[in-house]
Amino acid sequence: MKKFFSCGLYLILALIMIGCAKSPQSKFDRIKAFNNNSVDLTPYARYIKKQKIITEEQGKRLSVNVFENSNTGDYLKSQLNYLDPQFEILNTSQEFDLDNNKFNLLLPILQIKITGGTIIRDENNEIVRLIGVNDQTIFDNKYQYGSTYFIQNGKIIRTVSVGNKAIWEANITWDGDLPTKEETKVTVNGKIIVRMINYFFYNHKGQLIKEEHDIINSENISNVYEIFYTEYNQYGDWIKALKYSKDQISVEPKVTITREIEYW
Repeated sequence: MKKFFSCGLYLILALIMIGCAKSPQSKFDRIKAFNNNSVDLTPYARYIKKQKIITEEQGKRLSVNVFENSNTGDYLKSQLNYLDPQFEILNTSQEFDLDNNKFNLLLPILQIKITGGTIIRDENNEIVRLIGVNDQTIFDNKYQYGSTYFIQNGKIIRTVSVGNKAIWEANITWDGDLPTKEETKVTVNGKIIVRMINYFFYNHKGQLIKEEHDIINSENISNVYEIFYTEYNQYGDWIKALKYSKDQISVEPKVTITREIEYW
């Protein structure tokens, strides 16, 4: 499942308020990899143990986000760190204990901290839901959190997450074995606050080469940006990307993104 939040989702929420000894490599299943990662973090041909995503603008580091998966491709943990003080509320962590079907989540923007939340599986042992209640160690409330994953032909096609007063829904369109569009809608108290439409483009090898993001606020004002993946490693995974604003006059990219990868 897409157990951790993508950076794009946190941009949405902001608008409303991978060493050691090598383990055997399991047979790679790319659809499973897509289901367990956001599209931009999905490995191309080999499972990733740990990956670090670093964003910079004009030489200034903006964020360092780390994601870890098991040698069978299952999501284990993530740590999102935004370095600008104005985005500290986006510094978020999540961790899965798959043996005991428990998870921890720190989501400050929604004043949520879950310790020992419950992972629910279906008859095929697929994770289909997360449920938890604030442990009240940081935030003095009893807000509930839940995420539900809808699967069709082995692929996640929709997710619905609820926390505090916010509900965010993501619908994913697939073309064969590749997700090509993800449309997310965030509502608060029944009112649509923001929508985000992401398009994903691939080359003839099935490698991600471009994303286009359209963020539309409650006043129907659109902000469009593009990400171009420009460098790849020996396993076919991208390791560098450039982000541009659609209305940008300068040919210089707004943000440079690098990806450090450790494999199983």
